[in-house]
Amino acid sequence: MMQSMTGFGSASAQTKLGKVTIELRALNSKQLDLNIRLPKEFSHVEANVRQAISAKNQRGKITCSIHLESDSNLEVRLNKELANSYLNQLKEFVDGHSLKEVDYLSIISRMPEVFSGQTASDEEDEREFILAVHQACDSLNQFRFQEGLETQKAITNSVREIQSNLNQIQELDAERIALMKEKFEIWVKERMTKAAFDHDRFEQELIYYLEKLDVSEEKQRLNQHINFFQESMNEAQAGRKLGFIAQEMGREINTLGSKANHFGIQQKVVEMKNELEKIKEQVLNIL
Repeated sequence: MMQSMTGFGSASAQTKLGKVTIELRALNSKQLDLNIRLPKEFSHVEANVRQAISAKNQRGKITCSIHLESDSNLEVRLNKELANSYLNQLKEFVDGHSLKEVDYLSIISRMPEVFSGQTASDEEDEREFILAVHQACDSLNQFRFQEGLETQKAITNSVREIQSNLNQIQELDAERIALMKEKFEIWVKERMTKAAFDHDRFEQELIYYLEKLDVSEEKQRLNQHINFFQESMNEAQAGRKLGFIAQEMGREINTLGSKANHFGIQQKVVEMKNELEKIKEQVLNIL
């Protein structure tokens, strides 16, 4: 089943530090490009987060944003010894420089580690946190599968249009060959009446001309590419493969158009090119 490269997924978990929300956003990229934004309370588990996301996502530019809503009931303590130490040092500095109107409380409250609480996660929090990361990945992939279904429908319609036009070219080719045969007969009759007619040169030119205008191999190869493309659509993460097959289809369509020398066939070639461009655009967004 096809899977889109773009998508969004989220999950949340309740920890002792508060509610954690994980949001994943994915865009197109040839490789896995992972950007993680972690709150400082969980910064030490970044490697685990990266491993969890990488295990379920092989391609795409993925941004992982993690938000922590701190628990309002979280106990906060004043480190009195440290606060007194800061206060004594500040007073000594102020007295030594004859400073006045110093707001000691405002300064000390902003100093490091004066107020403390539970600022690091424990093992239980980390398990809940990583579980939520996995759930966010599942949510993202579910979103990608849903988008992939719509993309697959659009690609399938375009492939059917190309096949339909190729079938019509098969019918038009019989008309083209009849017209070519008529032109050849007139051309040969006109030259057979000339005394200086070179039979050997005529045969060489005729063989060259016939080979140049023969499109049977192009039609056969294009039909094979179409079948191969349809089979590959059912494979997992076949985006790159489908892109390569689409390129091969384009080569055969272009060659067919340049050799056809028939307006009706060239019209069908233009229609096939139009549908192929739609396919190439859609394939760029497939894993």
